[in-house]
Amino acid sequence: MTLLASAAGFLSRLGTLAQLLTTGVPPRIVEDLPKQGAPEPVPAAGIPTPEPLPATAVAAPAPKKIGRSLYRNPENSKETWSGRGRRPKWFVSAMAAGADPSTLLAPEPEPIRTARKTAGAARRVASARKVPVAASGYRHPTDPKLTWTGNGRPPQWFKQALSEGFDKTQLRIA
Repeated sequence: MTLLASAAGFLSRLGTLAQLLTTGVPPRIVEDLPKQGAPEPVPAAGIPTPEPLPATAVAAPAPKKIGRSLYRNPENSKETWSGRGRRPKWFVSAMAAGADPSTLLAPEPEPIRTARKTAGAARRVASARKVPVAASGYRHPTDPKLTWTGNGRPPQWFKQALSEGFDKTQLRIA
């Protein structure tokens, strides 16, 4: 195939794509157009091969929301309707029989019952949440700002004071 024939085929396909895109043809038809036998361009020496057209993005359908059942079939409690969309057969037949829509309303879901807490139990829970601040157990011999509770790893100043000859009881806060 000659360069002129491949260029003419490419321009023909490009014109068809442009026409389809401007007329509002669904994107899947536009994507399938190259598969329908339009000639592919032949790369020639020194002439770059044109980039393929980008595929158009098709939005994914939104996930369905599960709503609360508004109406319930009195004859079969498993058949419900949210009040949206097409009316189910049981609802249409009940309306044709003269039923009032308010008689078909589903009962409100019952709240989850929990055991009541006594005042003492509530107080114990509240006090358990509070973390007491540990009182300082040891103080630096020369710098009163440096303290240690006695819990966990001893600080460097405590180790140094012990190595200098201080006793634990001397560093203890009274």
